[in-house]
Amino acid sequence: MQTNKLTLLALVLSSSMLVACGGGGSSSSSSDEPTPPVDNSGDNNNGGDETPADGNEDGGNTVGATGLESLQGTWVYDCEAVEGGSGNTGSLTFDGDNYSYVIESYEDSSCTNLEVVMTFSGTHSFEGTQILSSGQTVIKTRASDVTAEMAPQDAEWISAMNQSNTCGADWEIGKKVDITNCAALEMVHTELTSALKNGTIFHVDGDVMYTGQDDMSGSAGYPTQLSTRVHTRVAQ
Repeated sequence: MQTNKLTLLALVLSSSMLVACGGGGSSSSSSDEPTPPVDNSGDNNNGGDETPADGNEDGGNTVGATGLESLQGTWVYDCEAVEGGSGNTGSLTFDGDNYSYVIESYEDSSCTNLEVVMTFSGTHSFEGTQILSSGQTVIKTRASDVTAEMAPQDAEWISAMNQSNTCGADWEIGKKVDITNCAALEMVHTELTSALKNGTIFHVDGDVMYTGQDDMSGSAGYPTQLSTRVHTRVAQ
């Protein structure tokens, strides 16, 4: 039972990536999905100086002075269905160069029966800006010192983990357990933390933010397209 549960969690989190890392479809998806606004005016966080694309798949790059300022605050996205008929919601909080990303995974696609909460925390470094082939200007970041915490909300999860002494922890409903270095749950957190460390992009339009589409990465490791998932700023 534990293996089935953990395998399902890994699939759910892989479908949820992104976090911070993207997900939710790319900006070239069907017309019934929201499309990130196209900005051809250059980098608004860089004095309006536009850096033309250099012809490669990663677009042009420039370094701005304001860094992570436009990302500050807490951003949330609404319930969305993922593989297997489950669902998730999430929030991403920036406080200076510190960040935390919370994924709430639900048993159902309407996000009513909460199964597990994952929290990823660390620091983001500003790696400049980039103009995508679409003309959209994005902020590039890389994560470091990433930790992962897991808080099961389901009695079946708790029973299976305690019976197997998973991570050597005393599991309780709602209790956060650091799984960063837990070999038994490596597949649960490795894919997401690796993507964060490889590089992420963000496009901010007022209090709306789009993250990179993780499965559309260029040679430098950064996504080359934006996800259609909408993050809304609820606190700053």
